[in-house]
Amino acid sequence: MQVEFLAPGMHDVADPDPPLIEIVRGLVFGEGPVWDIRQKWLYFVDIIGDKVLKWNPGIGVETVLAHRAISTE
Repeated sequence: MQVEFLAPGMHDVADPDPPLIEIVRGLVFGEGPVWDIRQKWLYFVDIIGDKVLKWNPGIGVETVLAHRAISTE
């Protein structure tokens, strides 16, 4: 994927030809992402699936929080 830099100096801090990495498939309505710079994880939300996911480079995606329906019986 080719990236066009419009701001002066961006070539000094970012790769103009970064790799494209598919993190997850099948999300109908995803939201985020948020990069945790300390842990080097990417968090995002699967709204329809009602869960929070974490992507760890080299490891993959895992669910960190999932809503469970509460029975009203």
